[in-house]
Amino acid sequence: MAEPGPFQGKVVVVTGAAGGIGAALCHRFGRSGARIAAVDRDAAGLDTLAAALATDGMDAATFACDITDAGQCVASAAARVSRPAASRSMAAMRAPLRPKR
Repeated sequence: MAEPGPFQGKVVVVTGAAGGIGAALCHRFGRSGARIAAVDRDAAGLDTLAAALATDGMDAATFACDITDAGQCVASAAARVSRPAASRSMAAMRAPLRPKR
């Protein structure tokens, strides 16, 4: 069950959320009061995660997409909301992750 905590009323986006460390993070942030936006390519794994979080009284939305494909992420989010307000943020994820020199 979610307890009031430092993430109460906040939304936490967890990528790779369907298993392992990602799923553990979802549970941890959920117990701290966060609403979870779980992202993973594994739709079935996300369904299992969402059921587990709901059983524990935590609020989660799942998005099945590959985060390296911004268009796919925007489409997944747009299918869940009335207008894709996150499209600009998702597009920013297309930037390559390289160390600064």
